[in-house]
Amino acid sequence: MRILVSEGFEVFSINCKQSGLKGEELSTELNGPSCDPVSQAEYLNQCQTDINIKVGLCLGHGLLFSKHSQAPVTTFLVKDFATEHKTVECLV
Repeated sequence: MRILVSEGFEVFSINCKQSGLKGEELSTELNGPSCDPVSQAEYLNQCQTDINIKVGLCLGHGLLFSKHSQAPVTTFLVKDFATEHKTVECLV
């Protein structure tokens, strides 16, 4: 994120579980906060972003995010089961 800011980009960020969606509202098998890619896209739509960069979303949630995003979307990193979802740590 620092690199983008240092290059003059205005950066908006949202956590995957920031919307407060509860897993138990989706399924009796889930509990606690749940990822909400539609809410993420809506937040960034309100920010009127010019481009959205996905980092760490799983494939299905990434597709939902892209569908609801008004700005073009690109993927930097996807969630990766092979690295136990620690994709960024493997780059260090």
